[in-house]
Amino acid sequence: MLRLFFDDEDDVLESIQQSNIQDQIKILLRSLFHEVGLGYRDDSEKNDLNTFVNVYSNVLCFVDKFWKSILRVEYHCLPQKYSDSMSLQLLTMTDRK
Repeated sequence: MLRLFFDDEDDVLESIQQSNIQDQIKILLRSLFHEVGLGYRDDSEKNDLNTFVNVYSNVLCFVDKFWKSILRVEYHCLPQKYSDSMSLQLLTMTDRK
């Protein structure tokens, strides 16, 4: 049986508002995985998926930190040529504190 990260979408919004940027990214990634139906079947797959979330969130934190240098626009502005990027769209949903 395929299990997903989240059972309740309301928990996602509440968790994002109370989290630092890296935790926000992890929550949004897990939410995205839930939406596309990506899950795990056993503990090994769960560990692999969690490892992927952790590594990918580190990459996205780097992009977030150097947003202006990498994309040459102010934070949360997304250049037209990158408008199809799910990862960058995900970052625009975060809230720097």
